[in-house]
Amino acid sequence: MGWLTQSRLGSLKQREVASVAGPVSRKIIFSGKKQRHEIVVARKKFRVPPEIFNSMEEDAYYRIYYQPKIKVLLTAEEV
Repeated sequence: MGWLTQSRLGSLKQREVASVAGPVSRKIIFSGKKQRHEIVVARKKFRVPPEIFNSMEEDAYYRIYYQPKIKVLLTAEEV
């Protein structure tokens, strides 16, 4: 989980998990020379590493489990 900061890891200790389901929309956001990978499910946006982004198919249905306070994706399953 190298993409999580220490403060975000601390929020995961709250053990609160939420989920959303629906078709995935994928978006790459460019800022100068950097890229940010984002997925959207049921109007919830998640910033994810490129490996996760590339593993998800556009418009495929997924259930996303995440920590709601900081919107960190914990796991996903295609449904």
